[in-house]
Amino acid sequence: MILYIARHGETDWNRTKRLQSRSDIPLNETGFSQAKRMHHYIRCAGLNFTKAVVSPLIRARQTAEIILGEADIPIDFDDRLIELSFGEFEGHYEAELHDKFEETFGEWRRQCFLDAAPGGESLDEAVDRVSSLVHEIRRTNGNCLIVAHQAINMALMAAISQRKDIASLLDFKQRNDQLECWDLLRGTRIERVKI
Repeated sequence: MILYIARHGETDWNRTKRLQSRSDIPLNETGFSQAKRMHHYIRCAGLNFTKAVVSPLIRARQTAEIILGEADIPIDFDDRLIELSFGEFEGHYEAELHDKFEETFGEWRRQCFLDAAPGGESLDEAVDRVSSLVHEIRRTNGNCLIVAHQAINMALMAAISQRKDIASLLDFKQRNDQLECWDLLRGTRIERVKI
């Protein structure tokens, strides 16, 4: 069984380096274009899914709807895929956070969210949240597409691979135009495709 993990397309907040976390921000023009390219790649590569599991936030929903197009594939919107809570950092620009929370923000980013932002959620908590979803998907037949967010996708890959060291987490970071392909039974990455 193969699990395909896509990150939502770009939003205006991504473009301006504003932390959106759980804020429900739609795709921008670039994001729609990225999702269309992902749809084209998946169709041309002949990738098949029996189901899709998607974050209920609008940017992930829009991306999934474009990727799947007219395909008759059931979509489950699952709250476990909502982005990691960035707590007090949510809604702020990165430059502002570097000034206001110089040491805390920099360390939080360098540690790949292992420690929670003030008032937020740690990556370990997110791994716990998505582990049950990974187990559910492993019990189904066929390939699955997940469309979610950078940090929660990192948590998914950590749960699948059983690796949460900084080097692995840095490797798990995903751009808006990348598709991850994982062998769920072996817990290993097959490939990362930049669309």
